[in-house]
Amino acid sequence: MEFYMLCFKETNKSGIVKKKVLVLDLDETLIHSHHDGVIRQMVKPGTPPDFVIKVTIDRHPVRFFVHKRPHVDFFLNIVSQWYDLVVFTASMEIYGAAVADKLDGGRGILRRRYYRQHCTLDYGSYTKDLGAICPDLASVFILDNSPGAYRAYPDNAIPIKSWFSDPLDTSLLNLLPMLDALRFTADVRSVLSRNLHLHRLW
Repeated sequence: MEFYMLCFKETNKSGIVKKKVLVLDLDETLIHSHHDGVIRQMVKPGTPPDFVIKVTIDRHPVRFFVHKRPHVDFFLNIVSQWYDLVVFTASMEIYGAAVADKLDGGRGILRRRYYRQHCTLDYGSYTKDLGAICPDLASVFILDNSPGAYRAYPDNAIPIKSWFSDPLDTSLLNLLPMLDALRFTADVRSVLSRNLHLHRLW
């Protein structure tokens, strides 16, 4: 209850709040994939992928077997009505673009995308500059399984546990009530920074 009170206290006096930007990571957040030649797979052998991507990397054809996190299609359908969605992955563009195309499914909800070349390599991990996506930091936040990705923006982040293969995972569904409330706050940081104790739920 405390979370929702914080959200609605921040609503503009006019009652009108502009559409915010939700930045979405791909690997281990929305999907998990493995490619040809991987010896130790995280997915149970025999589990069919949701789709296969064929790309050429360094002149070598590579197949990626992609598994979608449970409820991801429903999740994207709902949050695309609430937020402007942006894909931001530390993966190579040739791979990330193909995954985003599949998740979008021709709906046009994942048109804006950022890839590895847009990241900064910092302390051995790729960090993502949310300020480059939306200068108004009151209106942008990221959903990512890697804390290093949003190291510079802890008050603009919702962490989510890494997903590899659990078919019973409900993390995306569990986030919907919070995301529904968060869209009405004037400054996402005022809520996310004061509710850090809730991060362990996801």
